[in-house]
Formats: sequence, structure tokens, C-alpha cells
Amino acid sequence: MKRLIVSADDFGFTEGVNQAILECYKKGSVSNASLAVNMDATENAILLAKQNPGLGVGLHFNLTLGKPLTDPKLIPSLVNCNGLFYNRKEFENRSIFGLIRYKDVEKELLAQIKYYLNFNLTMTHIDSHQHIHLLPPLFTVISNYCIQNSIPLRIPYNNYILNIQIPQLKDLTKLLRRSLLTLLIYFNRSQIFNKCLISNDHFYCIADFIPHQKLINIEHYIKIIDSLKSGVSELMTHPAIADDNLRKLNRISEISQQEYNVLSSFSLKSECQKRGVEFISYGNLS
Repeated sequence: MKRLIVSADDFGFTEGVNQAILECYKKGSVSNASLAVNMDATENAILLAKQNPGLGVGLHFNLTLGKPLTDPKLIPSLVNCNGLFYNRKEFENRSIFGLIRYKDVEKELLAQIKYYLNFNLTMTHIDSHQHIHLLPPLFTVISNYCIQNSIPLRIPYNNYILNIQIPQLKDLTKLLRRSLLTLLIYFNRSQIFNKCLISNDHFYCIADFIPHQKLINIEHYIKIIDSLKSGVSELMTHPAIADDNLRKLNRISEISQQEYNVLSSFSLKSECQKRGVEFISYGNLS
């Protein structure tokens, strides 16, 4: 059986992101959203999720953008002198050099989960902003919680089916990051495979492989469906209506806009049905 989850990250970042995700869901091209609970548009996203109960929603655990939900004084290894999370590069460096404390990660994870659950939303799964949950000691903290509570956890396996870009110097960073992800997954393999962790079997993300947003089109998504292997595959997307608020938060706002343009123009669910692929959310796994 081939099963596909189409997830939309960054739910709660801006109202433009929220609107784009809901439109893609209603079109039939998104089945799951990942909610960040410490952002300006979080409450708007929660309202939309409650109005659309068929959309699966999970926790987009965030430690690299904005403010924590925990008192910064209680999680000193996760925040800078202004009480804000370190950016991804700084966070990764601190993790590599052993400066991230297990207990600090656990406190903020539980704070974000508590906030999420206070709104009576079902948590279909957990993933993280910029895949930081694969870094030590985060993976141990998060995977243990998921195993104990039977909650699926995203594993962002590398898949090169859409690797069509012409290598350029600026692409080396992407290549190194993908290689790092592969090493981290290998490092965490015992917990992934031997500890009853519920997760996806395969993983895809068009934005990782298309060199320019204007090149993203319907055929790329169809190609993924046609290449699916048996088991549960996740296609991670970032649909958004790009505006100044989003541009301040990330560097992929124009790619997100193009993903929204494409995903809101056709139904991935219908394409899956034509091919005998089950279109599901993470809620179908737990």
C-alpha cells in the first residue's frame, strides 16, 4: 500500500501563511499542517483549524525563531541575551559543541505541547522548524515523548528523485545540510527503528531540489506521486501568501508563494486517487 501525507509547515507564522494552507487544504492538496505555537498568527491558525476539523494538525516545535513560551531564565542554553531563540546557525553550532542542555529542551517542548493542548486540538504528530529535532540532545527528548504518547514523529529522509538542479557554489550549503541530515538520521537510527517510534517511511520536499521558485510546477508533484514507494511517504510543503511579515521571518517566501500558486490550482488528492495512492494525514498513523 502506498500512502501519502502532504504536510504544510509554518502554520501560525503569518495570517498569509494560514490562509494559503487552508486554501490548499480545501483544494485537496494538503492533508496536514504543522502549527508553531509561539508566533504572532498562532491564535488565528488555531481558529482556522477548529473551523476545519478535517485538516490534520501537528506541533511544529520551534527553537530557532522568536520567543520561548518558557521563562528565558529557566532555559538559558536556548536563548540569547535578549531572551530570544538563537537562529538556526547559532543553534546548530551550540548543539554541536554540547552547549544545549537536555533539561532546557524538555522544558520548552513541554511548554509548547501544553499550550497546544490547551486549545483542545488533536496533535497528529510532531516535527520541528528547520528539522532541528534531529540534533543532539533534541532527538532523544522528542522521540522519547512521542514513543511514550504514541505520537508520530517526522523523519526527514533525503530523497533525490527531484534533484535536477545544476550544481552551483551556492548549492554547496544545501548539499552539506542534506548530508548532515543523513548523518543525524543514521546516528539516531536505533531510536527510529528499535523503539516503537511511529513515523513516515519516506520523505520529499520540492523546495530542497528546485533551484528557482519559477521552476516549480504541477509536474514536479505528479512526479513524486508516480515515484512513491510502498509505505507512508510525507511530502513537506510551505505554501504561503508572501508579504513583508513573512519576508522578515524566512528566506523562502517567494518559493512558498509559488508552492501556494501551484498547490491551490489542482488537487493532489485526486491525482493520488487516480493512481491508487491513499491520501492521508498523520492522524491516520497514531
